[in-house]
Amino acid sequence: MHPVHQVQADLQVQVVHLVLQVLQVLKEQQALKEQQAHKEQLVLKELKVQMVHQAHQVHLVQAVFQV
Repeated sequence: MHPVHQVQADLQVQVVHLVLQVLQVLKEQQALKEQQAHKEQLVLKELKVQMVHQAHQVHLVQAVFQV
């Protein structure tokens, strides 16, 4: 193979590897984002449960004092 063609072939291989690496990184970032979003959903759900629980307790306290 002509040296120039060899260099071009090597560069193409390197470019393909770089593209694959970039895609892998993007895939990992996407997975992390989804994990983070899932965690946030869980935290919000927990917060909602706590708020409902507290509201319930406030109603109980009010009921006791209204008697």
